[in-house]
Amino acid sequence: MHSEHISMSREEFDRMPRRLGWKHEYYGEQAHITPSYRVVSVRLTIQEARTLALPDGCRRRSPREEDRAGLEDLFVQSFYGVADFCDYDETMVRQAAETSLSDFYRKPRNAAWRAARCCECSGDLVGAALTSGREAAAYLELLMVAPQCRRQGLAGALLRAALNRLRREGYETLQSRYFLANEVSGAWHRKQGFEEWPDLFLTEHRLHHAECELDRLLQAGASAVELNLWQNHSSRLRRQAKAMREVADRDGLAAVLPPRANHAALPLGCRRDRE
Repeated sequence: MHSEHISMSREEFDRMPRRLGWKHEYYGEQAHITPSYRVVSVRLTIQEARTLALPDGCRRRSPREEDRAGLEDLFVQSFYGVADFCDYDETMVRQAAETSLSDFYRKPRNAAWRAARCCECSGDLVGAALTSGREAAAYLELLMVAPQCRRQGLAGALLRAALNRLRREGYETLQSRYFLANEVSGAWHRKQGFEEWPDLFLTEHRLHHAECELDRLLQAGASAVELNLWQNHSSRLRRQAKAMREVADRDGLAAVLPPRANHAALPLGCRRDRE
């Protein structure tokens, strides 16, 4: 995936729909569209999960020390070309893989780390849900699926296997994060039951996007139905932001922001270079 740089007039740029989670800038007689790298922090209450079958010929197991090279390959297959690594070439994604996997293998080999699960098919690693944790908090560090194994329920199956192990070890919540620009990741997290942490800054970002879109649609003479949808959406976000501001004024800003520990659940190369 690459940023977009489109030649157009200022008037055309003002009429362009804005994509949530992306920056839209105009200079040099071009529209420049790049990921904003805005992060969504989510959590999942750990409950007993039904074990899901893997694709034929595959088996799940714990990661091993000798899996590092295979997991780096899987990282590149999983993340090359997605919004998280927009404008990265394969070498840069490989470097991010080395950094992220080195960090994972350096973490304490506690119960949360041992809950991680890989999927092996015909001797190749084709999926992984890598978890870690400290004290009572567990984190989904990396979720990776090889392109040829996608849309077969593999990610969900690995997640459930890790959740069941975490539950037996006494963990109650699994935390994760994803970039707002990565719509596929967002949809997957919602499907699995993850819920967003309260986040004032993210809410205000969504409100700004909604108000910009509403203004653009008004200028474009959009239908009453479409305008009503965006007006209701903007009003809902405005109420949410107002309520969060009141909580922040009363209890402090930390009360309406995700915990900082959630920072762990993004590929390291992406955090370090782009956030």
